[in-house]
Amino acid sequence: MFSELIGSFSFRFYRKIIRQPFKRSIIFFILFICFISAIASFKGTIVIKSSLPKIVSWIENNLKYLSDLPFIEIKEGKIITPQDTYLKKWNDKFTFIIEPNKEKAGVFLQDYSNVGILTQEQFFLKITKPRGAEIKSYSLTNIKSLKVYPVKDGIRFVTPKNTFLLNSHSVERFLKKISVFIYPIIFLWFLSWYGVSKSLHILIFSIFSFLINNKLSTSLTYKQILSIGIYAIIPVTLLGLIKDLIGLQIPMFWFIYSLVYMGFIYRVIERIKEE
Repeated sequence: MFSELIGSFSFRFYRKIIRQPFKRSIIFFILFICFISAIASFKGTIVIKSSLPKIVSWIENNLKYLSDLPFIEIKEGKIITPQDTYLKKWNDKFTFIIEPNKEKAGVFLQDYSNVGILTQEQFFLKITKPRGAEIKSYSLTNIKSLKVYPVKDGIRFVTPKNTFLLNSHSVERFLKKISVFIYPIIFLWFLSWYGVSKSLHILIFSIFSFLINNKLSTSLTYKQILSIGIYAIIPVTLLGLIKDLIGLQIPMFWFIYSLVYMGFIYRVIERIKEE
């Protein structure tokens, strides 16, 4: 596989590619997608794992603001208690409100830039960004029975089947348990992303390759054109991967990617015609 990776940068290499069975090109493509997905997943895993302590720290620093949280009980998708308004601000950056009255809840949504509002039957979350405010609503209808109340060392959640204590220690334990699944999940995500996106790129640009083939009268079959596209996509894909790994921002990279890919394919077919 690695000899083919290196060979994909050489125009002469493609003379060999058009002679090999198309099945071999497909197998190589699958292995290549697995290879780049594995590499990309390492960085993603490192980034996510490095942020986990920040989550624990955030919980530890901010949970104290809910020490005066009233007893909350939700049954059959509706708030039973409290029936009075509760309002709490976090460093003037975010506000949490319990407001059973729908009309007052609407006023709060207008008055606050970043706010979470628990109403009689819904939870509203408003986050204001430079491009404008975004409001999301979540129905409580699926909650059959839930009790939430503050205790000395955190916030306790009680359902008919389970009891959960939310604090920095419980969050830390939970994150440690799921941390072993981070890499496999990210790998599957990249595998799906690269598998679909690169397949589409090869198919779309095969139209361009087919036109070049006709223009130069190279007499390549469509399978040979696809094989060329599979191997020709390696240099630009590795270029994009390196860019992402080092965190380099390149304006209009997709345009550059397409230009390099098309130019490379053109030169490959041209060399095949010359030889």
